[in-house]
Amino acid sequence: MSHPFSGLKSQALRMFQVQGFPPLIVINLMVGISLSFVVPFNSLFGIDEVGMSNAAFGIFMTVSAIANIVISTYMGKISDGKMERRTVILIAAVAAVVGYTLFAYARNYYVLLILSSIVLGVASSSSSQIFAYARETLSKSELPPKDAPFYMNVFRKFFALSWTVGPALEGGQSTAHTTWRGVRLHLFHAAVLHNRDLASVCNSDFQRSSHLD
Repeated sequence: MSHPFSGLKSQALRMFQVQGFPPLIVINLMVGISLSFVVPFNSLFGIDEVGMSNAAFGIFMTVSAIANIVISTYMGKISDGKMERRTVILIAAVAAVVGYTLFAYARNYYVLLILSSIVLGVASSSSSQIFAYARETLSKSELPPKDAPFYMNVFRKFFALSWTVGPALEGGQSTAHTTWRGVRLHLFHAAVLHNRDLASVCNSDFQRSSHLD
């Protein structure tokens, strides 16, 4: 009698054998963790650290959200057309490194608004592009097309896991430091993780090129 989980185990093993897919899982996890380091603490940063009023913070978040939607939609459009998707992911990773690093030092409201709307707007496209790239990778593999939804569901679970671990980890860092050091630490951690994303994408691209050669 076969073990009830033997089928799932074999599917998981096949997933990690897909060329280029394991690095995407790692990148997906790191992007999720880096976002979870920052997003839950936006109000702490804006109101307590920068000194925004409640109204100013509301405007800041609204403008940033609208800009992020517009820019990520545009990035998605060009990745479906004239620019390769992995190039878009690299651009988003660079934007995140620059944006979060500058956020750690900038305290002018309008400078932060520009960074959040434009630079981090470009960075915000990383998650959707990584998911689309993962789906493309699976479609080009030898895996049965009917198994793709299962593998993409596992891929999403890693992103969900990152949001479970990240805020708890960074919340502990904040209690171990003063408020401003804790906020700055969040931003630096996010920048470092996105820098690792950049390295992972480059490494994955190099491995893919070597495999094709």
